Amino acid sequence: MIGRALGTVLLAAGAIGVTACIAKTDNKSEPAPAQPIQTKRMSPTEFLDLVSRVAAQRPYTSKSVAEVTGIELAVSSSNEYFDIYTAKAPIAPFTSIEVRQRSLSSSQAGQVMFELAPDLCVTETAAVAKLGAFVDEGPSIPSPHGPPGAPAYRTWKIDGVVVKLGFARDTAGCARIVIITTD
Repeated sequence: MIGRALGTVLLAAGAIGVTACIAKTDNKSEPAPAQPIQTKRMSPTEFLDLVSRVAAQRPYTSKSVAEVTGIELAVSSSNEYFDIYTAKAPIAPFTSIEVRQRSLSSSQAGQVMFELAPDLCVTETAAVAKLGAFVDEGPSIPSPHGPPGAPAYRTWKIDGVVVKLGFARDTAGCARIVIITTD
């Protein structure tokens, strides 16, 4: 009885974000539960380190991105050039992850896109400190025909890889979208 009560308390704690290890007290052999998906808060520097590690994984594949991020991806659609993989569920600090993995008939190296959760604020200053000077002459100005609130992009080139960060045009100016592709 005490074992079940403890298990219930630990399960409740897990539901509010605390990772717990629960030992079974009965003799039934059941497979171990899947490990919880890490939802650790990332600092802007940690996120930019992750971007650098993903950028180094050419060609971009669902497997290489999953290894770096620890997030499982599944095919969501395909076309003649790319198989498109997305995260099975939104995982902090991302609201979405997409990998465009080249198909056999494509010579493209693929593309990786992250949408960032609002609680992660990567500023242009932090990006320049980590990635170096950007290569564009100014932020891309969204088209007046585009969606309201479209981000303004800055571009970096790092060892043949193009990294674009789309910054919100509000007062905080946090990056909301990251696109990683090759030249």
